[in-house]
Amino acid sequence: MKSICIIPLLSFALSLSTLPAQTPLAAAGRIAVSEDGNYHDPDDICAGAMIVAELAKSGSASRVVFYGYADHYWLTIPAREELMRQSVVTTAQIWGGYNFDAFYNATRQTSAAVAALTAEINKSSSADPLTILAAGPMQLIGLALDASDSAHRQFVTVVSHSFWNDNHATSDGPSEGLTGPTYNFNDLGQLGAHLVHIRDQNAGLNKPYDQFFWLRDSTDTRLVFLWQRGLAAAKSTFDCSDAGLAYFALTGDEGATPDKLELLLTSNSPTPTPSPSATPTPSATPTPSPSATPSVTPNPTPTPTPTPEPTPTPSITPEPTITPVPTATVSPTPITTPTPKNTPTPKPTPLPLPTPALAGLTLVDITTNTDLAPFVEGMTIDLRDHVSIRVNANANVSSVTFRDDDGELLQLENVPPFVVGGDSNGDYFRWEPSLGRHTLVATPYSGQQASGIAGVPVIATYTIIDSRD
Repeated sequence: MKSICIIPLLSFALSLSTLPAQTPLAAAGRIAVSEDGNYHDPDDICAGAMIVAELAKSGSASRVVFYGYADHYWLTIPAREELMRQSVVTTAQIWGGYNFDAFYNATRQTSAAVAALTAEINKSSSADPLTILAAGPMQLIGLALDASDSAHRQFVTVVSHSFWNDNHATSDGPSEGLTGPTYNFNDLGQLGAHLVHIRDQNAGLNKPYDQFFWLRDSTDTRLVFLWQRGLAAAKSTFDCSDAGLAYFALTGDEGATPDKLELLLTSNSPTPTPSPSATPTPSATPTPSPSATPSVTPNPTPTPTPTPEPTPTPSITPEPTITPVPTATVSPTPITTPTPKNTPTPKPTPLPLPTPALAGLTLVDITTNTDLAPFVEGMTIDLRDHVSIRVNANANVSSVTFRDDDGELLQLENVPPFVVGGDSNGDYFRWEPSLGRHTLVATPYSGQQASGIAGVPVIATYTIIDSRD
């Protein structure tokens, strides 16, 4: 059996004195993530969004060369694939800095995902290693390693925290329909990868919702979106346990907690600007003005002293004699950006403030264009009754997508009322789904044509019958 050792990963050291001091981290290199979330435990619907945010906040987004989600490809729940897409891809759009060609739905693009990860493994060298965060079964990583050039595998490190993930493909995969060779964590070591196993992150990051209220109550819409992804996972706890893998990779600390994630995601230090340079220049000099207290602090205008960044002159010269033309050096003028964050360099694309939200579903009569009743989960719909389903918008909803069990797009609505069968100026069209049991996933977006921020979807099951003669 291959010995397992813990080695330090990735060269990003947080310049926060309050974070726990850990072993210095190793050379930078590239980052890959493989996670599931589409079957069994939906925790990655929460954790995937948190991982994306952590990597972006640390300035590491540009080093993510592969991100495979929904990697439990042999058995899946399509509605969860859509939830995972929103947690991973939409969060990456919100935080910025990512190459979106690196993102794969590993269930729908299995061959392409394996080929892409194999190509990244084959680029690995002592000068450019690859770290893979294994937040799902080891199967996809095993396929990629097995297909790779063995000479490059020694420069690949796989990090896991879950013994369930380690062994699921080999112990349960065949009974779930997985065919062909199967891979567990130790198999990856036998193929030549370095293995790092940290302690189970559920102890620190599977917690009651109130320990993450700092996300819910933040004035930063990016953090509020992370809160909503936790709600979308629909668990009894706020479970982002796999996010501890990214926290370990960034800090060397196996003991991730909600407080530590708050410190990482709300601090001034590693600015979340999506710049490709992996060296976060805010150096070790604790710039006095943004007050290194890492709480999300409700000072809505952290401005009058943003000049320490472009002009690192030690004397802060408070209020530089409001001569209207202070020698064009004040180019950043962050006073114009209303984003109330403490970062001296605000994000170039502040998000629309209200996140799109839905308020449930209503069964409507397509003959009279009137409401019949609130939609009840699991209800039976008779095609004889000529009905359709409308989604009710709460705030900031510019478009809604309706998808079915397989993730197939049924309808894209850009104007209210948002109805699964479509309408013309409130005149509902006929809707005749196939007989049987279905799942409907209605997702709101802040922009037209399913663009902008994706809100928490409404997911409902129903059964279609037809009693017509």
